[in-house]
Amino acid sequence: TNPLTGDWTEAPDSFTFDPATLFDADQGIPALLTEATGSAELIEDAASADDVPDAAQHYRLRTTVAAQRVAVLTGGLVTEESEVDLWIDIETSRVVEARFDLSIDGAESSWRMTISDYDAEVTIVPPELAAAG
Repeated sequence: TNPLTGDWTEAPDSFTFDPATLFDADQGIPALLTEATGSAELIEDAASADDVPDAAQHYRLRTTVAAQRVAVLTGGLVTEESEVDLWIDIETSRVVEARFDLSIDGAESSWRMTISDYDAEVTIVPPELAAAG
């Protein structure tokens, strides 16, 4: 969606983000988890962030993510090292949410990615685009 209007619009040709990259073992979230091994900090109170469902069912980890990995995860919109919080389901060990906040030129930018329905069949229906103009 257009970040200013919220309308669905066709992305410019220069926008080349591929959401499948998020799940790529060498570039996306799996690579982030591999790189964080040994440097992640367990946050004892998983519920200490807003809007975390069933906090008692999750581990909350905090790690610093290299600028290159952040760039991949944000489609190149953020290109600096960032501290990321990950919520991991205790029972399945799957990532259910990743969050990070940045200050860019004095403005706060918050990023949230929630992952659910692992292994579910997916049907993608193109959104109705807003009229140009």
